[in-house]
Amino acid sequence: MKGLGARVDHEQVMLFVSNRTYPAINNTVRFQRLTHLASKYKNLYFIGRNDLCEDILSRIKCKITYTRHKEKVYKTIFPLWVLWHVKKLIHKNTISVVNTAWTSNELITGYLIKKVFGIKWVAHLWDDPEKPWFNMPDTGFYQKTFLNFKYQLLTRIVKKILPEADLIIASINPQVIVKKYNVQMTRILAVTNGADLTLGYPTEKQGSDHKFTIGFVGYLMKSRLRLLLEATHLLSIVVPDFKLILLGPYFDKSDIVWIEEELNKLSISNQVEIKPGIHDHNNVLQQLASVDVCVCPYPDTFDISATYPIKLFEYMALGKPIVVTRMWGTSQVIDDGKNGILVDPDDPQDMAEAFIRLHDDEDLRNRISAGAIEQIKNFSWQKINNEISTAIDALV
Repeated sequence: MKGLGARVDHEQVMLFVSNRTYPAINNTVRFQRLTHLASKYKNLYFIGRNDLCEDILSRIKCKITYTRHKEKVYKTIFPLWVLWHVKKLIHKNTISVVNTAWTSNELITGYLIKKVFGIKWVAHLWDDPEKPWFNMPDTGFYQKTFLNFKYQLLTRIVKKILPEADLIIASINPQVIVKKYNVQMTRILAVTNGADLTLGYPTEKQGSDHKFTIGFVGYLMKSRLRLLLEATHLLSIVVPDFKLILLGPYFDKSDIVWIEEELNKLSISNQVEIKPGIHDHNNVLQQLASVDVCVCPYPDTFDISATYPIKLFEYMALGKPIVVTRMWGTSQVIDDGKNGILVDPDDPQDMAEAFIRLHDDEDLRNRISAGAIEQIKNFSWQKINNEISTAIDALV
């Protein structure tokens, strides 16, 4: 028996359901996924939070949204609110597919739409659904107990419903999804993250008086920068005349305080420039164009190991030699010594030695730079997006 969404006498439309923001930052999964689907499928309807950039709004056919000031209410009732709107939509349209993003609320919504209306469901996992609560906030005992109960319950629900998805677009290690959520591999399309090669990434030649510079872009967090700061301290013993730029937002002001204290303790505060806050994407690329080496110093932890850090692809598109910690995701992209250097995520000495090698050997820097430029051609968003729409076409 066909569900209500399977009627064929109405206009065919596709849904994208999400309660996340979609800013105008070209090289994010959110922007790329939604703009591509809206361009490829002319009848794309969006249901969710009213926080879409103009570039996306100009492409989608119809939006049904709630405003940010009502976010707490709508996040609580989000699945039911979406179901009510889908019920109204199917009286005038045939909905071929519902797409959802990766958080538990969105996944539950996709599952309910499939079960109630018989519409095929595509789940886009560009992160592990368990990730939002892997690092729970440091709150009081009672609130933490409640959050722990809530997160365990949501994890159990996701493990029950995710195998029901007709297609999972996974930008994380597919084996994590198979093992943790008991999903059949045949239902998974494994893709990486990438770079938008149409942007025209800036390049900058260094003068003879240029100081050896290392660049990092990302969240300024103690857990993500401890290794890097220890490594640059070791670097300073051998190469005292260098510069490290830390560029990005922070979750908590205490992280910035910790960074400043650590720099003083390690006696490298004069070599490190901190630029906290959210920066314009083009400005970030311009600043990275002037550095000699880029770095991804992430710890090999649950919430990062299985992913493909987007900054890795941006660094490659800029043609920068990259020093990156060895994890599952980074090892799928970086060929050690050819388009980057992989280092032990627990060994600052290993990272420091990689910096020293790149400082001392201009030919090595040039070879790795050329290798990065060649390798990034395999990771363009255009290529990745085409693979995704081909898989969705096969589904419908």
